[in-house]
Amino acid sequence: MIGLQAISANNGWSMAFVGALIVMCGLASLSFIISQLHKIIGLFEKKLVKLYEIFERENLPHPHLTISAFRDAGYLIPLGSGLFSWQKV
Repeated sequence: MIGLQAISANNGWSMAFVGALIVMCGLASLSFIISQLHKIIGLFEKKLVKLYEIFERENLPHPHLTISAFRDAGYLIPLGSGLFSWQKV
């Protein structure tokens, strides 16, 4: 047996349908996860959001520019792992 008869005799049509269904469910799940990723990232970025709000309220320049300027001027000392400390005067 060859061709379409072999596919029908060995449940090939149902396997193809189930395979396509699994792939479509996987892609739908992946697209849902990607669409909700900004909410998950937002949970980890609460501190930066507060920093942006303070800078906007005080009419200061963008926080990254100001932090870089403080670091370049020697007011901020890197402690490692993205943390900084103020220079003791």
